[in-house]
Amino acid sequence: MKKILISAITSLLLSAPSFSLNNEWDFEIEPYCGVRNALLNEYVYGKNSQTGEEYQLSLLNWNLKNQVYAGFNADVRFLDFHLAGNFKGILQNNSGTMDDSDWMQDAGYKTGNTSIKTNYSEHELNFVQGFNVDAKALYDFKPAKGLTLSPSIAFSYETYTLTANNGTTYYGYGKNGVMCSYFSYDDTEHRTVTQLSGEVIKLERYDYYTWFGFDVKYTTPDNMWKFGISAEISPWVYIFSRDSHVAKSVYYIDIGQGFFSAYRASAFIQFNFNQHCGIKILADGMITGELKGNDYTSSSYNGTFKNNGPVSGSATRYFDFQLSAVVSF
Repeated sequence: MKKILISAITSLLLSAPSFSLNNEWDFEIEPYCGVRNALLNEYVYGKNSQTGEEYQLSLLNWNLKNQVYAGFNADVRFLDFHLAGNFKGILQNNSGTMDDSDWMQDAGYKTGNTSIKTNYSEHELNFVQGFNVDAKALYDFKPAKGLTLSPSIAFSYETYTLTANNGTTYYGYGKNGVMCSYFSYDDTEHRTVTQLSGEVIKLERYDYYTWFGFDVKYTTPDNMWKFGISAEISPWVYIFSRDSHVAKSVYYIDIGQGFFSAYRASAFIQFNFNQHCGIKILADGMITGELKGNDYTSSSYNGTFKNNGPVSGSATRYFDFQLSAVVSF
């Protein structure tokens, strides 16, 4: 009975009758699931006491490893103009790490040496929540049979909430009674190693992107295969980050933005069973530069934050691999 039912459903799917909203309108929906690997960076900058050159005083790396996500695309086309929307929700998965590095010697002792990593810690990453929303408008040009070129404009929003828990710290000793680290974190004769437990740092991240780009698609003459690539650049990016250093009772807000400093691209292969049903394999990724901005600090989460000036930065990069079903009307 089960085999008969499966055969009937498969036959119905493959022989779906041809219909459309009309000759001018098309609608496509695409549920999918996939895996994301990502790196979120948080920077603090200092100035060399001897040369005045800017350097990385602190760097937090939030490494998201093999995060499973699910979502859907929807595309509505009228003639050669269409609007596409995308929602992607990342499922809770604690696979990942967070590491924190500091180069404190020059800041504490005015030596001019900014190359020594004095503090280092590594922690377990707890993924609390995250999702992406994307809206895109395209116009299709068809210079040759089966080939479509589509310039596009888009807006996307991404958010993450992550915590760093437990872990180990490696702090170089201070010198001459100064509390700030002087020696390298890996100098085993001049460091302190401490084990931590519980929540150490919490990150709440909100990224806003505008995009200009193009899509290129090719469909084989028999309409069974479709191939596509896209490339986009962001004319303006805005990133809002809230870092809660729970163990130290210090809270930070970092606001960064940049022009033409983020890029994303994708490629896919699609096999169509018939005019209305297909499957797709897609890979895409995004990368930003270091988006610099203002840093604010407070001694409480809801307290008054002090503006420390343009001494912070943020960056993002990720790679997604996904499988989807495509249904067209």
